[in-house]
Amino acid sequence: MNIFHKTALLTITTLVFFGGANSSSATLARASGEADDGCAVAKTQKELVALRDSTEENERAEEELSLSKKLLGEIISCSSSETERLQLRLNELKELSEEEETLRAEFNERIEAYRTYYAGLQERLAEESELSLDEVKLLARSILEWREQEYSIHTQRIVNFIFLIDGNTIIKIAEARFEKISAALKKIDLFENEKINAILSDAQKNIEEAKALHEDAYAMFLAERTAEESTADENKVTNEEEMAEEEMANEEEVMGEEDGEIVADIQVDTQLEAATSTTPSSRENGDEGEGDENSKANEENTEEHIKSPQDSIRESFDNIKEAYGNFLQISKLVRALLGL
Repeated sequence: MNIFHKTALLTITTLVFFGGANSSSATLARASGEADDGCAVAKTQKELVALRDSTEENERAEEELSLSKKLLGEIISCSSSETERLQLRLNELKELSEEEETLRAEFNERIEAYRTYYAGLQERLAEESELSLDEVKLLARSILEWREQEYSIHTQRIVNFIFLIDGNTIIKIAEARFEKISAALKKIDLFENEKINAILSDAQKNIEEAKALHEDAYAMFLAERTAEESTADENKVTNEEEMAEEEMANEEEVMGEEDGEIVADIQVDTQLEAATSTTPSSRENGDEGEGDENSKANEENTEEHIKSPQDSIRESFDNIKEAYGNFLQISKLVRALLGL
């Protein structure tokens, strides 16, 4: 899914900026081999690049339009399939809590909206057969912006949710495996073996670390959701304020020029008060150099990588892999000690 997503963005970008410098050919040639998800966009993509590199501009217009529409259609079709696979994976999850069931329902609603969006695009391409090359590029640009600003953000959260639920199961299986191996070692009097015990301790540490990372990831995931809801509420308030301001502006017109000026003055005063009602300036407090230092510190913090839920999920899975590596080491040692 992620591999196709990257290739989709590269390919749509090609359509948006096709006709620029020839340097994009090499980039697309590298990108064309990246997708291995059953979506055959690479062939048409290569044809489009080859057309531009080998044909004069005045001779290629008709074929370029045909290939561009074909490629955009393939991207839309594959994106729709990608969304359908994501929804199937989401609905395969089992043993969800009440809160998680609510989340799944919300995610399903969002995915349905995405599928409707792609279906609408497919219909438009099919019905508007007379689209010009510029119109195809404009459509590709709108899809690119939508994927970057809406689709990518929310589908990553859905993927995180799926991995978090899967992570619960994976950790439980690893814990059960650890208990089973410990019990078996005790039965054959090898539990106290120094080498085996050290490796078993490493396995336990890896599992505990995986659990801690999983909990961190879940907490970050929920925090992101809370922040999103808060932003949505703020946007709603902003929209209501804008509507109120529009109504006020209409009233000002009716009130006449003089009253309108009074209201405008009040609005300006309110804005100035809001802008100056924060803490006193560093100059007033005698901290003239502090502002620059804080600014530099903020820039440095911005440059640092902010850990995301997927980072912790990945690290958690890595720890589980290491635990299974420990189990394999123990198995080999036991066989050697028993002469098997």
